[in-house]
Amino acid sequence: MDVAFVDGTAYALVGSFVGGDDVVGIYRVDGPTSFTVVADLGAWSSTHSDAVLAPEQTVVVGGDRETAIHASRRFVARYLRLGDYRNNLLREGWAETDLSEGGSDRLIAELVLGGDVDDVARGIRAHLEAGADHVAIQDVGPNPVESFRILAEALL
Repeated sequence: MDVAFVDGTAYALVGSFVGGDDVVGIYRVDGPTSFTVVADLGAWSSTHSDAVLAPEQTVVVGGDRETAIHASRRFVARYLRLGDYRNNLLREGWAETDLSEGGSDRLIAELVLGGDVDDVARGIRAHLEAGADHVAIQDVGPNPVESFRILAEALL
């Protein structure tokens, strides 16, 4: 889902190209990391220097792989029940088998950054290096307050 801010109002856009001079920001929500700069959005934002490109990245910082996958799958599963998210992922080339039973390990790894703080910080920086102006971080792990603290130290 994308949200475009037009005259102070947020509009959700799923699988759509956003254009026009009245759009002042684009906010990507729960897209795979490869969605940070989509060709059309990137071309649009390069001609609108006052635009803000701000993806959201879901993360699980620290812990073992099993804990990270479990927390991530529990979070992603509810989105996979929504037709707009499902259809968007299918259009992007994911198979129905990737979307069943809470999502394949490969899909989960693409949608949610997991690992130690350095791995997650590297993934956040990749959004910025790809052209994002800001990255909103949503931690779905067992201790988000502590995760935000150590992630902030790694990123600042």
